[in-house]
Amino acid sequence: KSQKTKQTKMWPEIKAASEENKRELSLTGEKFNEQLTKNDGKLDASLFELEKLNFLSLTFSSSLVKIPEEIQRLENLQTLLLFGNSLTSLPGKI
Repeated sequence: KSQKTKQTKMWPEIKAASEENKRELSLTGEKFNEQLTKNDGKLDASLFELEKLNFLSLTFSSSLVKIPEEIQRLENLQTLLLFGNSLTSLPGKI
């Protein structure tokens, strides 16, 4: 039996980063904005499974209004770029 998932499929950039064990990921601009819009303004949850990430750029997206607490799962993250968005607050664990 097939199960229906609530979430849309993994974003291609996140899938590639996962498959290639990347340490850096940049989600930016119009395409990022479109992906957020299609996902009710939420980041793809699989982003927070990329444990090796040490650099993450989430920039130039007016649809980015919230960074979830799950970001704390990125234990190796050293650099987080958040500009050109609509954030009004950040999780306390950042």
